[in-house]
Order: sequence, then structure tokens, then C-alpha cells
Amino acid sequence: MDQFVLNVPDLDEGLSQRSYELSAPWLDGQLANCDGIGAFGTTGKFDLDITRRGSQVLLRGRVNATLAVRCVRCLGDYEFPVDAEVDVLMLPGRGPAKTPTAKDDAEAEEDDLGIERYEGDQIVLDDLLRDMILLEVPMNPNCGDDCPGWDHLIAE
Repeated sequence: MDQFVLNVPDLDEGLSQRSYELSAPWLDGQLANCDGIGAFGTTGKFDLDITRRGSQVLLRGRVNATLAVRCVRCLGDYEFPVDAEVDVLMLPGRGPAKTPTAKDDAEAEEDDLGIERYEGDQIVLDDLLRDMILLEVPMNPNCGDDCPGWDHLIAE
């Protein structure tokens, strides 16, 4: 179930601000299928500036959370702070038709510019937040320069 939803007709024209708490259960649910990444049992925060011009909505803000990330060297979990910037223009309607093998030029251009689409009168932020959080996690996370690596596993 989506927790963070903006009803576009209810948004004020111009600039408004919102703050959301990202609960530990929400983070756990969003990261449930991410191997080696989870919530650290703490809450996160999402501060958002919303600028509405008709049906176009500009979202700018920051996502902060602490994740439990598995180190690729020692396989232990460590705290990983996330501080992600959100800067997305939301436009109404469906995007260009997608094919499994190639992107349409217009779709590729929208992706490059930080443009997303929403359907109906609602903008669901849950997937956007999840993506912003996951994009901050390195592909090969390690817990630090003093990581013991696999040596501690071999010694046991």
C-alpha cells in the first residue's frame, strides 16, 4: 500500500512544503527484496518543496535515512547514511510506449531531464523515494578501510 501520495488538485498553486517521516516498517517494506540492504531500525526523513503550475508539479527535496548494508569484503552489516537529493518534474499522462529492447527518443530525453509521469490526479511518491534511496548505495559497499575482509571468516 502506498503511504506517500500527493493529490494534485489539492496542492496549492505555487510553492508549498511538506515533511514526511520514513518509518522503519516503511523502509523495511521498500527494501524487502534488496539483498544486502535493509532498514537499520531507525526512521528517515523526507523534506519536499512542491511547486505546482497547473497539472505540472516540480518536486525538490532531500531524503535522509540510515540503512544496514552488507559489506562485500567481510559480509558484515554496517550503518550506511543516505542523503539523497530529489529533483523531478512530474507531468500528467502516460509516457511514450515502451518496448523491451529499445527506448523511444522522447522517453530517453525525459529520463535524462528528470521528468516522470503520473496518472490520474495522484502522484505516488513511494517508488520515487525507494529509487532515490537505492541510488545512493554503492554497487560494492565496504564498511571501511579497516575492514578485515574475509580473513575473519577463514579463521573461524
